[in-house]
Amino acid sequence: MHTLLSIHLTSQLFLFLGFTVFYFFMKGRKAGQWNRLFLLGTALGALLLPWLSQLNLFPSSSALEGASAIMLSPIEINTSYTKVVHQFNFLESAYMIGALVLMMFFAFRLVYFIVKLSKAKWEKRQGIIWVEGVRNLSVCSYFNLLIWSDDLKLSDQDRARIIEHEYGHIRQWHSLDRLLMDVLCVLWWFNPAVWLIKNALEEEHEYLADAYSLRNFPDHTAYAQLLARKTLEQLGWSIGHSFFNSKTLKRISMMKNPKKLSRLGLMFSLSLVAMFSLWACQSNEEAQLPNTVTDAKGITQNPDLSGEIYTIVEEQPMFNGGMPAFYNYIGEHLKYPEEAQKVGLEGRVFVQFVVTKSGEVTGVKIIKGVDPKKALSVKTELSKIDPNDIASMSVNKTDGKSVVHLTMKDGSTKTVEGSSLKAGNWTDTDLQKASDALSLEAKKVIQSSPNWSPGVDKGEPQNVRMILPISFKLGEETK
Repeated sequence: MHTLLSIHLTSQLFLFLGFTVFYFFMKGRKAGQWNRLFLLGTALGALLLPWLSQLNLFPSSSALEGASAIMLSPIEINTSYTKVVHQFNFLESAYMIGALVLMMFFAFRLVYFIVKLSKAKWEKRQGIIWVEGVRNLSVCSYFNLLIWSDDLKLSDQDRARIIEHEYGHIRQWHSLDRLLMDVLCVLWWFNPAVWLIKNALEEEHEYLADAYSLRNFPDHTAYAQLLARKTLEQLGWSIGHSFFNSKTLKRISMMKNPKKLSRLGLMFSLSLVAMFSLWACQSNEEAQLPNTVTDAKGITQNPDLSGEIYTIVEEQPMFNGGMPAFYNYIGEHLKYPEEAQKVGLEGRVFVQFVVTKSGEVTGVKIIKGVDPKKALSVKTELSKIDPNDIASMSVNKTDGKSVVHLTMKDGSTKTVEGSSLKAGNWTDTDLQKASDALSLEAKKVIQSSPNWSPGVDKGEPQNVRMILPISFKLGEETK
């Protein structure tokens, strides 16, 4: 499963926006099916946004600038070892565990429901399947099933009211909404907004089913008394829509609530969501690739590319052997430049590249290098040392103090300690060369990368832009 697509930031923001608009402008107001449709539209919109952005319905000028790309996990390069920062792997593991737990819960609940129904009597009436003889299960409906408990003691009129309520759920296809929200809760379990929307939608289902029943049995007081009385008696567990265990006090209040959703409030709510949707649907694709790419050094490349560059695809490009193999390749082939070690320069370099339809790596360029002003050297003692005499250098940081360990070309070692690190005996040219060396080393290792498996979207291989952050850190004790 493509986790990054599942937790697409735009989709999560869309969920929060939709629920916020609903809560402040629509919740608690009688609106017929509008509230239900708004909540469903929010859920479906969040699900479809990653794909809609690929249709290029509203191309944006910023997309043509090539600023966006798939961001890979950063890798850290040290003078003595290399390591990959695995924060994305940790997040993916946590996400998968949460989704698996919820899937098991929903599966257990479904099995429990099926076992209960398998022991009951089934009969078709007026196009609806009645399931009777069920014990320890509340009266409820699920799709075309109406489950009736033998534990109920009701008058004929109360029985008719409850049946009409469940008919309201069945004929308005509320179970389909519930199934969709269960799937989205598994997919986006980490987002509180999806649970809030699920809860709000279930409330709207009950309001709509109550209204459906009250059309034939308009005695609001008797209906409310039935609801309150039987709710206290029933303690059932169901995957369907239960008459008794569904926010009783809110339902009674809604029956007597004169507030209705105004047209102005509805139009304002829809407008907010529509504006966000238009923004989110702006394409992240490159309109047409240039024939040449010029890097920061002025070297012109001629990438063999045709078509568009994608930044969101159904299947990301994959290094042969997987991403761990890619990071191992980087660690084995990328070295900390001596020029940067001598001046104590460390920082993060962002390398952008494109994996073509054929899996080749091209269009490699540095989009952000290390600021040469961040070079570290201890004033006084260190400034007296000729940089050309230094073979290697490492910096350890402990309790705010910095200790610089120097290995000289003649084989001797020196240690310089200080509470602060400032620019020393290095010229601006030395610092700039060190920064360029880091960028060049990062660029070279990506340019020499073996072919990848190309990214795939809509069943076809695509050109995909990616960014790899490479962190250069000095010393054996790095962050």
